[in-house]
Amino acid sequence: MNRVWLFGETSDFSKTLLRAIREKTSDVQTFGRRNISYDEDLRTQISLNENLPDKVIINVNLGFTWGKTKALKWVDPLQVIYFISELLKAFHESNKDITVVYITSSITMGVCPEQYFLKHKDYVSIRHVQQTMWSAYTSDKLKVLAVSPSNVNTDNMEKYAERIVGFLYNPPSVRKPIIDLNQHKSIRDEWFELYKLDK
Repeated sequence: MNRVWLFGETSDFSKTLLRAIREKTSDVQTFGRRNISYDEDLRTQISLNENLPDKVIINVNLGFTWGKTKALKWVDPLQVIYFISELLKAFHESNKDITVVYITSSITMGVCPEQYFLKHKDYVSIRHVQQTMWSAYTSDKLKVLAVSPSNVNTDNMEKYAERIVGFLYNPPSVRKPIIDLNQHKSIRDEWFELYKLDK
């Protein structure tokens, strides 16, 4: 089976990912704010009893909502993170072989100047929450991979999309990994472990 689900529809990068997926399969279902609400229960919106996907790409917006108070601005990205966590939980409970690639940021892995870290602490924190919650579900059957398309632009977008789809079909053996697509060519496909857990 070669069924793919794509979460995230509207960005240029999501559209490029969709084109790259369609090079591999015509069995693609897309999800976005057009047909799901991250504020509502997952199981009332998506059938998780049958026809689960074999592969999933998650490219959803985790940006803060402007105009909200400092505390409330966290609500929207955390709701999205929780929604996808429930999806991954359902995949995990199904005991089906599924590969999931989710788009994230490598800002959590890098060494940056103190003032830069302080300035972007909210964004760094949201990405840590995303990576912790989603990577927690990776297992032998459910492979959950984090990919950072650093410095994505019109020149590299198609290549990035091709590589991400490639990871769907050939995931690394590293558990709970992240890769930065903007790495130097000599370490181009080196996956780093987000978390090293004692088995």
